[in-house]
Amino acid sequence: MSTIQRSGYGGVSGAGLTAGGGESLDIESAIMAAQQGRVEWLESQLTDQIERVNKRNDEMRKLSDIQAEIARREALFDKTDLKSKISEQKYFKETGAADKIEFERAFKDTDPDRLDIGASGKYGPVYADLAGFAQMLKDAGFDDATVNKFAKGDATLEDYKVLETQVKGRTDSAASTQQMEMLRMQSLNNKRSEAFDIMTNSLKKYQDARSSIVGNMR
Repeated sequence: MSTIQRSGYGGVSGAGLTAGGGESLDIESAIMAAQQGRVEWLESQLTDQIERVNKRNDEMRKLSDIQAEIARREALFDKTDLKSKISEQKYFKETGAADKIEFERAFKDTDPDRLDIGASGKYGPVYADLAGFAQMLKDAGFDDATVNKFAKGDATLEDYKVLETQVKGRTDSAASTQQMEMLRMQSLNNKRSEAFDIMTNSLKKYQDARSSIVGNMR
């Protein structure tokens, strides 16, 4: 007699009638085992795909937040000169810094842990604002050099323009990928639903056949 072995997909490996544990299966049980295995496999694939879609959504949310923050910061420049830096007066007012010493410390400090220090609020709102934006860049996957440049407040208007272009490029790429991920998720969902319908229809057919046989025996 040919055999069916349990496998990672559908429980089928060949064209026979023995389960992985060695127990005998009739043809109906074998078919049901294969169909159930396909449903479970598609369910697993769909779960993984949903996770990928959620991660892509999170990436796009982070990039959108960075774009909004860039726009806010570019408004703090007095000049259109690309080599200019944020206006101290505008930034001072924007952040509500308590004094100029606090402001200068935020821009001159070179502590390697400034992101954590800034988040703690220990050195005031300017320091926290710089560190907060740098943390956003870090969370979005930007390299350390970029993160540190903006954390120290050394960025010029040109740096912000370059960053703006990079963020837009990443956003466009993520949006394109997200569209494909959504299409794949929909396809998997449709296949899962189709496989489940096939399985339940087969089960009903076998149950009806058994009921008919029992009825004819009475």
